[in-house]
Amino acid sequence: MRTTLPILFAFLLCIPPDAAAQIFGPDPKTEKDVLEEFARANGGSFPPLVTDKAQATVYISFDNARGITLATTNYKTDATQALPLVRVLNGVHEPSVLESIFDPQDTSVPVTALPVWFHNDVFRVFLDSRFLDDFKNASVVSQQGRRYPIRKRMAEIRPGFFVTPNIPTDNIVSFLYERSFDFSDAEALSLLNNKDVNDALSGAFKKFQPIRTVDQIEKTFAAVKTKSVCLIGHISTDGQVLRYRSNGEVSYELPVTQFLHLAADLKKEVILIGCNYADDTSRTVDVTAETKILEAALQHQYWGEVLQTLAGEQNQVQMKEENTDGFYFKRAEVTRPEGVKPGRAYTFIYFKTPAKPTAFMAGLRFVYGQSGKILSVLVVLQILFFFVFKGKWAGTLKWVNLALLFVFLLAFLFSSI
Repeated sequence: MRTTLPILFAFLLCIPPDAAAQIFGPDPKTEKDVLEEFARANGGSFPPLVTDKAQATVYISFDNARGITLATTNYKTDATQALPLVRVLNGVHEPSVLESIFDPQDTSVPVTALPVWFHNDVFRVFLDSRFLDDFKNASVVSQQGRRYPIRKRMAEIRPGFFVTPNIPTDNIVSFLYERSFDFSDAEALSLLNNKDVNDALSGAFKKFQPIRTVDQIEKTFAAVKTKSVCLIGHISTDGQVLRYRSNGEVSYELPVTQFLHLAADLKKEVILIGCNYADDTSRTVDVTAETKILEAALQHQYWGEVLQTLAGEQNQVQMKEENTDGFYFKRAEVTRPEGVKPGRAYTFIYFKTPAKPTAFMAGLRFVYGQSGKILSVLVVLQILFFFVFKGKWAGTLKWVNLALLFVFLLAFLFSSI
């Protein structure tokens, strides 16, 4: 056994790409799935087959079951009548591998100049996205088939709003633009020393409370009555929440992951907001203008609209998924023009980014939440079926009601945990 494994491993390393495609290549079902993805990304129908390479589109997917990257195209040679076969790639960062799905004699257009559509899952594996610099017309495709252009290694989900392509785009778009957040029903704790900025913030929240010491933070968090709480301060590039003294010196700093654990312990949604210009003594931004922008942004009910309002038409929002000590969270930065200090005017950190639930899931959650009331109604009906209602139909409904009573009893017991 000790000699068999090294020999097998050496054999696998020596397999040429063409042979690997035959041994580990896609099966008919996988080919069908990839072609359906390609069609979904094209609006629901497979792109027309073309013989001119310049009109071709390349689609790249990832087979999660076997961990292989797959590519296809709507290009075909004159001799090919069927849809093109999916090919195994050695790595998406090698344009030469993508060239292999075309006629080797056709060198009129490099593959890097063609539209190349990458499925979201590709970037969950290939975290280093520098290979995107080679592609001039790349897009990321979501699970639902929505396509977003890639610019400077980031997907543009809205004009001026960029996210790294390893973030599931369907989920984050739903969180940002479909799942509402009511500021008037949330509490805010501020570490800021800037009265003008605090005044702008206080008008948006149900309750607004300035915090001075570290000891106050956890006590105040525990006393919060709402499900959502925002902590506002300065957020550094290395993931620290800072409080400044009035003279511009740092009073204390706390790691953002501390609030992730605090949110889990208190079972609350905690969002960190960095107004990074508020207590920055080197700032060159116009604080009066910024406070007006901030007040306007907090009138919106969706985080995507809040962030885009803060950015305006001249600036950008950039969102990344970060990992600190094994804990993942989303970090959104709102920029200001080059030369303006600070360049990162606002930072938002979201520990959880749940998408808006479907109508079906929302209905299930409602039933689950109301299981106690439904259970009470079923108990009353069961008593009526036993002692009041008579007849054949009552006998049948009695057992149906009993089964439902048992189901909702379990739901009620679990909802109380």
